[in-house]
Amino acid sequence: MIKEWSENNNLKDHDHVSNYLLSVMAIFFLQTEQYLISIKRLREVNKGADPVIDGWETVKYTTSIKELQQYVKPCEKSITELLKAFFQYYAKFSYNSDVVCPLLGYTFRKKVFENNSSLPPEMKSYVNKLRRQSPELFKHTASFCVQDPFDLSHNLAKAWQASTVNKFKALCNLSYQHLNSL
Repeated sequence: MIKEWSENNNLKDHDHVSNYLLSVMAIFFLQTEQYLISIKRLREVNKGADPVIDGWETVKYTTSIKELQQYVKPCEKSITELLKAFFQYYAKFSYNSDVVCPLLGYTFRKKVFENNSSLPPEMKSYVNKLRRQSPELFKHTASFCVQDPFDLSHNLAKAWQASTVNKFKALCNLSYQHLNSL
């Protein structure tokens, strides 16, 4: 539905709003509502060593969905209520200062990336990558920061200009107001 909303509002490739980015944003929103667990928690509840691909930690799923359900809150909201809450969340999001982090399931300040020793221990694979020759740095000075949950050096929204943030924020606010009036 969010993909269709994005297409209907002309948030296409020229605005750098990819389907993957929108999916990660939706997942993160659901994490903040406790309907999904963070990648960190997902790793903790799945026993065994997580596969590492090109230096990035992934998740080896060993826990059943039935078992995972004990770690999340049952969702009793309608799709309309969830969409309304999604739009409200991103209409009010602190784009200038915060990073969307589905790895941890919560936001943190962009300035944390200015000093690698301030990064949480769950980002050790990112810190290890920084020690390599010509590392890719997370673009924390971008207008909007959404950290890829596995490739921690990748800001999925790094190409967003301030105009895209403003457009997205305004559309989220309008969509929230519309759904709230129903």
